Order: sequence, then structure tokens, then C-alpha cells
Amino acid sequence: NPLVPSVASDATVQNVHVQIRKQIKAIFGEDSNISRKSYTILRFDQKQWRQAREEYNKKVTARNNDKRHFDQGLVYAIMDKIKGMDHPDMVDLAIALQLSSGGRISEILSYSAFKPDKRNYVIQTGILKSKDRTEIVKPIIHYTVAEFMTMLGVMRGKLSDKLRDIKNGKITHYDLSQDLKSKINRRISKYFGEHTSSHDLRKIYASLAYNTYANKDKQSESAYLSDILGHAEQSLEVSKSYSTVAVVRKDDDAEIVI
Repeated sequence: NPLVPSVASDATVQNVHVQIRKQIKAIFGEDSNISRKSYTILRFDQKQWRQAREEYNKKVTARNNDKRHFDQGLVYAIMDKIKGMDHPDMVDLAIALQLSSGGRISEILSYSAFKPDKRNYVIQTGILKSKDRTEIVKPIIHYTVAEFMTMLGVMRGKLSDKLRDIKNGKITHYDLSQDLKSKINRRISKYFGEHTSSHDLRKIYASLAYNTYANKDKQSESAYLSDILGHAEQSLEVSKSYSTVAVVRKDDDAEIVI
């Protein structure tokens, strides 16, 4: 469809093609004629794709050279404020859970399952954007695992109708995250300042987790972040983009207003 490339980025078009082919394969079978034809009809121009990747890599490199700083005291104060609320809404809970676990917003809302592992760690099953990773073990930041699991249960309880709709095929995990994304990002901007989004919360988590839990003598920052964020094992360049945020300790005696 010539309309799609004109209204979407190259990466979006590529992803749409992949998702359509997956659905065709699931419905008609991998060996069906329509599945085989889909690889010819829904084919992305490789020259155009390589150019798009080169442009993306340039942007990543530029971003990596300009770290953004967040105050650790502010991060923890926001997490404590949400934990201390009598009746936090699903937006605040999603923010707190993302800061403590680094999950993608759709993984936090509905897609992933979490269960306690060893002390301060959880096992997350259901990893988006990764074909070869179905499970990751990751540390929980600032909260106990019990607190994290309780808050997750409360948030998903508030989303029970939507989760039922997902189970019954009325909506998708993507639909739910898109429906709440703007609300979540507005609340994040209120807490952390303009131009801060849920993607930045994953970076904040990454910085805190690496500084607190990583064995820096045995594993590089990119490799560690790839492990706990659920990136494909070969996607260390992607993980590098998550090291563009530094969580720093400012004046411990300074009053934090949120």
C-alpha cells in the first residue's frame, strides 16, 4: 500500500509488515500459499531499510554523547509518594512499577507476568520486541519484591475490565498501552519535567540497576542492560542508548518538592 510509507516511519512500516505476516502464518499455516506469497508482497526495500538504520545509528550516537541527569533523591521521593498514597490511580502505579522494574509500559500494564525470585529479584516472562528472550531475571529498585508484587496486583485489579477484553480478543495489549500512554506521559512530565516520557523511566531504572547490582568487573554496562531490559542478545547497540541517562545523588539535605 503506497499510503503506509507516506504516513509512517520506515521502522513502523517494517514492523507492520512483520506483524501482518505473523498473523497470516498463524491463520493459514507457515506452508500455505498465502504465507509464502506474503514474503514477496510484504517485502521491505532493503536499500531503504539500510539507509534508515544508518540514520538511526547516527541519532543514537549523538544521543549517547549527551547524557541527561536525574536526581536520585527525586526518583526515590516520587516512588515513596506513590507507595504512600491511600488510593493511587493506575497511572501513578504504572509509573512506580516502571521505575522499580524497568519494564516497557505495555509489559507493566498487561503483557508480562512477574514472580518473585531470589532476594530483590523477580522473573519476568513475556518480553516484547525480542524473539529469543522469553524470560529475564531482573532486580527491583527501591521497593521490596513484596511491595512491587502488591502494587502490580492493585494496578491490574483496576484494569480488570481491560484485561478481560484482551483475553477475549476485543482489544490488544498494544491498544491498552496506547490508550493510557498519553495520560502516563503527562503525569511523568509533571513529576520529572517537560519532555520526560515512560521511555526515560526505563533509562532511569537501567542507571540505578547497573550502579546498584551489576558486577562491573565481569560485565560491560551494555551487556548488563541487555540482560535486565530484555533486549535481543545481539542488540548491544540498542542497550547503549539506555546508558544516556545518569541518576546522580545531589545535595542529601536539599528539600525535594514533588
